[in-house]
Amino acid sequence: MKKSCAVIPHNGLGDNINSVSMCKYLSTIYKKVYHICRYSFHENISLFYDKYKNIEVYKLNCDFGKNFFVNNIFKTVDDVYLLGIHQNNKYKRNIEEYTNIIGDIKLYDDNIVPLSFYNMVNINPNVYFKYNIDDTKESNILYRLIENIDYIFIHNSSSSGIKF
Repeated sequence: MKKSCAVIPHNGLGDNINSVSMCKYLSTIYKKVYHICRYSFHENISLFYDKYKNIEVYKLNCDFGKNFFVNNIFKTVDDVYLLGIHQNNKYKRNIEEYTNIIGDIKLYDDNIVPLSFYNMVNINPNVYFKYNIDDTKESNILYRLIENIDYIFIHNSSSSGIKF
């Protein structure tokens, strides 16, 4: 089992949630998994990992970019999984510099979100579904309460602002 890895998803809350399954899967391969997210999302993302003692949600006060790559945590992990925007040309030009700092960086390119996050780092997209839901007593009770009710969840805001 490898020592540790860091998963660096897109900046939005939804993008971070789409990466939860990946982190749970990686927790079966690594002794320690760091899920990197914005400070404002830390509490919400941490709730997904209550039963996963080897996954730590690492919060950043700043936007993603070069500054957080030089933080000490990235000097100690075995692998870094860069997703989405972190693989675009803006960041690729500094990959050699980042590799010198943090070691192996796994890259791939695709266009279909959220499964593209998995393709980008050569993880089978089925992991997204297999590790997505933790079956708990509470979730089963809630499901039984609403299983025969038609409903639609919508929200009018995202990390980029109010949409309607």
